[in-house]
Amino acid sequence: MRLPLLAVALCACGSETNVASSKQVVSQRPAQKTTVVPPPALSPCGATHPATGARTVMAASVNGEAFLVRADGARVTLVSAEGPQAWVGAPVVRGPFVLVGTTRRVDGQLQSALHLFDSSGARLGTLEGAAAGELSADGVVSAAASTGLVLLGPDGSVFREPGLHAAGAFGGRSLLPVAIGESGRQLGIFDARTHQLTPLGDELTSGSSPVWSGEVLVYLAQRGERVALVRHHAGLTLATPLVGRVAGAWVEQVTDTDAILVTGFWVQSRSRVNLATGEVTPFEIELPEAHVAAGQASASFAEDGTLVMALAKDDVAGLFGSRDGKHWEPLGEGVPGASWVQFAGRNGTWLLSAAGPLGWASSTTVAVMPALRRAVELPSMVNAVPNAESVSADGRCAAVWTGSGTGFSLVTVDLLTATQRTLVTSTARPSSVAWLE
Repeated sequence: MRLPLLAVALCACGSETNVASSKQVVSQRPAQKTTVVPPPALSPCGATHPATGARTVMAASVNGEAFLVRADGARVTLVSAEGPQAWVGAPVVRGPFVLVGTTRRVDGQLQSALHLFDSSGARLGTLEGAAAGELSADGVVSAAASTGLVLLGPDGSVFREPGLHAAGAFGGRSLLPVAIGESGRQLGIFDARTHQLTPLGDELTSGSSPVWSGEVLVYLAQRGERVALVRHHAGLTLATPLVGRVAGAWVEQVTDTDAILVTGFWVQSRSRVNLATGEVTPFEIELPEAHVAAGQASASFAEDGTLVMALAKDDVAGLFGSRDGKHWEPLGEGVPGASWVQFAGRNGTWLLSAAGPLGWASSTTVAVMPALRRAVELPSMVNAVPNAESVSADGRCAAVWTGSGTGFSLVTVDLLTATQRTLVTSTARPSSVAWLE
């Protein structure tokens, strides 16, 4: 049970500190000739300017409250807990829309709801009885009900679609992959704007779900006795029958020539699919000499197809990148004394939290921008678990909750200038932060 919200003190003026001299971590790789475009005079990381006004820059939450944060540090409450047996979820941001879930106990029963807001903090609508849902960049919310799919539109309208169930996340233009009927395996695409259903005629393989690669829906389908990798876009479908073992796999990434399949969870194994031949081959990872995994024992794929993995050597841990799983390069300078790293990235910027033998209480938080060969140390994160949403959509800004006990601060950092600014202070323990897109 969460404690009631105590108090929140705002720092409306904010404070800026240039930490380039003391906080910048300099890479030791050989210098290369690069052209650096000077940053604009106005930082996008929360600074206020007469021409832009106090625009909303992020959504955040503390124990018992979700709110928007303006560029001048002002806070707009979205939802607050009503009583000690009420809980507020972390805000979900898609485009200019924010979704917040709440749960409360009434007469011994749990009652849940999803609340949709715009970037000004205006409530657009509520789905009562929904505990979880998907949000599109157009402001459409999908949630599950006993009879099927329930949709909340940005105009507050509610629609029910019996017999349909969400099978994945929204794609562009509010297209939602859905499972049709009671079996939950027949796949279709539902347009949440026009409420039109397009059956695809395929049955998903057990344990898999469709993913979006840009505007292309990609999934594994059972076609006769063979499994096929299927790509569907704008009414056109292309299927590649697979040659090899794919039991329990799902699609992680697709390029013009290959797809990557994953099996397992904490310890994952990957396979590469040749889209021309359908051949499935193991994607083998070879670590650099004397290096060991410093975190999850499998690599993650970045948006550009780079494999990223946390590795450690000689009491120094950091992020490494590879294009083939065999040749690795450091993504910035490592953290001395660290043996474990958690990380998340967005648009070429990586936010990592590194800890040593003393545990996460003494963890170090660093943002690295490999393309600019730049790394900046940030205030230590409260929960030590980075999220991609803590990095702005352009990859230039990072936001972290820092502090301990009953004193916490939401700090933004312009990674190009290494300038940090405190936007909000709070006595309630923070739980999330997400930049508006």
